[in-house]
Amino acid sequence: MDTYDMPKSNRPRIAEKPPLPLPRVPLGNHSQTLEHHPSTPTRQLPREPAQTPPPKYTPTPPIPDPIISGYLEKSTTEEGGRGWVKKYVEVAEGKFRFYNSREEKMDAVAEIVLGNAFVSVQSKRQIRVDSSNGVRVFRAASEALAYRWFCVIARHSKIVPTGECWCKKLSGSKKIFEERHLRLSADGRLSWYKSDSEDAQQRGFIQVRGEGTSINPELQTELWVQTKERQYQFQMVDREETSRWFGIVSWHSHRLPMEQIAVSETAVKVGKT
Repeated sequence: MDTYDMPKSNRPRIAEKPPLPLPRVPLGNHSQTLEHHPSTPTRQLPREPAQTPPPKYTPTPPIPDPIISGYLEKSTTEEGGRGWVKKYVEVAEGKFRFYNSREEKMDAVAEIVLGNAFVSVQSKRQIRVDSSNGVRVFRAASEALAYRWFCVIARHSKIVPTGECWCKKLSGSKKIFEERHLRLSADGRLSWYKSDSEDAQQRGFIQVRGEGTSINPELQTELWVQTKERQYQFQMVDREETSRWFGIVSWHSHRLPMEQIAVSETAVKVGKT
């Protein structure tokens, strides 16, 4: 007889399977088992407070280029120091413009694109701008004003390389190496002193523009500058410093000397080394 044809009282009892455990749900820093019973409603988990969305990112605006305008004196020659003419000058948008006056700004006398130009301080108040359009020298009313003009122009252009360091220079008369403080200025003038103080007395100088420069092949820490009169030898502290100085001196030596500042060996006082 089939089991389902038996009376209910005679049917065998079948063991009921226990309910499967519910998964553990994290509540804060603890875990708790949710127990469910058909007759009881499911326990609701507490909702976490809504997080405040992060503030909207605002990119930093680009730094604008500096600008400057005002009156400067323009040299009538490329060397400066002969004749000067007052001009109204402005530096903005990567360009150097000068006019006959502020009222005549609509008619620019000249415009220099500063991207590939070189700027340097030729003297205390004179600013020199070398570009593909030629060389122009301007003079400010004071050293402080010339420095401000130089800083703005340099932001748009390139700066002429200069350098300072301690080295050992071969004395022309004693034939021995002596400690000297070496300075290469923006006009290509290489000078040396016994001290690095501002009021140190200059012991000598040469104009390296148009002259030859090289490194001693047998002693890689020795820089040579060859003029028409003699060879100057400077010993640096290591090969890296010698290589750096060779780079900046070579940059000047491949350029023609400025007429007013070109210096020959005879200009140095006898006995100064």
